Amino acid sequence: MYKEKVLVTSIDVDNHLELKISSIFKFLQFVATNHAETIHVGQADTIDKGMCWVVIKMYVEITRLPVLNEEIVVTTHPGQTKGFFFPRYFQIFDKKGNLLINASSMWCLLNIESRKVETHPFNNIKQFKFETSKYDLPIFGRIEDKELSKIENRRVRYNDIDLNGHLNNVKYIEYIIDLHNKEYYDKYRVTNLLVSYEKEIKDGQLVTIYSDNQLEETVKGVVDGTIHFKAVISHKER
Repeated sequence: MYKEKVLVTSIDVDNHLELKISSIFKFLQFVATNHAETIHVGQADTIDKGMCWVVIKMYVEITRLPVLNEEIVVTTHPGQTKGFFFPRYFQIFDKKGNLLINASSMWCLLNIESRKVETHPFNNIKQFKFETSKYDLPIFGRIEDKELSKIENRRVRYNDIDLNGHLNNVKYIEYIIDLHNKEYYDKYRVTNLLVSYEKEIKDGQLVTIYSDNQLEETVKGVVDGTIHFKAVISHKER
């Protein structure tokens, strides 16, 4: 089990002084990257060999959002490899050990040149051991197709892309959360979020975002007529 202490700062919170939903994903990505380095599946063993980690699916449950200047503990561990798919689990605790946020995810490795999944990525890399925790959440399946309404277009800009040259995982979440304004979030809070990253989105592409605008909201992002991400996000009154 890998863990890091993180201090919630002013750039991580919203006007309620609570951790932004996108900041949750930022912390999880940061800790996953650091852990990958310690188990020899980080940059030297992936990017430097023409591969990159890509998240396929992420599910997050929120019991309580950390607040400004709160010190939290973010933990992560890999699950049992499923073919060429790699589960990874996360928990965020407060200083007293109370579980605040729980998450599960599924990852794969892409060939940077071909953009295809590497089916035998670790032939020459020391394989890592999987772990389990009593907190581990299931990794959910497909998101049901529904009739949704067009909400807006978002053009992918330079600051949206990551080291792999595509829309950063956290930016997907910002696109989803930004479907509602401050007044909405003054009344409602997010309780859980499932996002499925269907296809990578590249610099300059136009993303059309659709939603059914419900408290249990279904969202999809479409590029050139093809779905590139889906999400289900649940809200409840504060």
